[in-house]
Amino acid sequence: NDAEREKYGFVEAGRREYTLRIGLADDCLARMRVAILAYCAVLRFKHANVTGQKMGTRAETKLDSQVKEIHRWRDAYRRHRDALVRLGLKVEDALKYRPLLDEDLKNLHQHTALRPPRLGEAREQAAWFWGGDR
Repeated sequence: NDAEREKYGFVEAGRREYTLRIGLADDCLARMRVAILAYCAVLRFKHANVTGQKMGTRAETKLDSQVKEIHRWRDAYRRHRDALVRLGLKVEDALKYRPLLDEDLKNLHQHTALRPPRLGEAREQAAWFWGGDR
C-alpha cells in the first residue's frame, strides 16, 4: 500500500533511481554517439589508406571492435530506458528517451550523423539520438 511505501522510503528511493537512470541513459547515448563517430573515422581511414589483405584484416578487426563498443552502449541504454519505463517514464521524458531499435543503428554512415548527404550518397535520415542537446 502507498502509506507503507512512503513510510519505508520506497517512493523517495524510486525518485532518486529515476534521476540516476536519466543521467545514465544520457551518458550511454553520448558514449554511443562517440563510438559511432570513431567507427566512421576508422572506416574513412580504411577506405583512404588501407591496401592488402593483412592491413585490411587489421582494419576489419578494428571496425569490429568499434561495432562491439556501439552495441555495448546500445545495450546499456536499453537497460536504463527499460528501468525508466518500470519506474514510470514521464511523458516529457518519453520524447527524449525513445526505444533504441536496431533500425536506428543500421546505417552508421557519418553523413547521417553530422551532415546531410552529398550528391550520390544515400538519403537516410539521421537517427533520433543525433538530434537536440541532451
